[in-house]
Amino acid sequence: MMKLSNMVKGLSEDYIAKSFMQHWEHDEGSLMFWRASSNFVYAFEHKQTRYFLRFSYQQESSIEQITGELAFMEYLISNDYPCVAPVLSVNGKYIETVQHPEGAYFAVVFHAATGVGLDESITKVQCEDWGEITCFPASVI
Repeated sequence: MMKLSNMVKGLSEDYIAKSFMQHWEHDEGSLMFWRASSNFVYAFEHKQTRYFLRFSYQQESSIEQITGELAFMEYLISNDYPCVAPVLSVNGKYIETVQHPEGAYFAVVFHAATGVGLDESITKVQCEDWGEITCFPASVI
């Protein structure tokens, strides 16, 4: 869980999120706060497609950790497992860094997931069915 002081700094007037947006193509005015827990997440659009900007403070996530997460996602994708894909920045990078007086922030952008979202009204049977569908195939494990 993110420290409260880091959350306050990260959300202050969306300054850090807006700083990152120079690194990815986007429709002006589409950036919108989504949530914050261990990362900050903002939604935005580009050419009628939804994307998510995820960034974190250097004390919360290291470059090595983020690189490992992206490598695992690429592994899932290469083995035909449905997974959101990272998006290259205009600089040709998956991870961008923005320096601020309090330290560095690291960001990644992902395509929005496809499919149907589940809400709180899911039944036990639906949950079991969904679990069967989304389990890893034996060839991936």
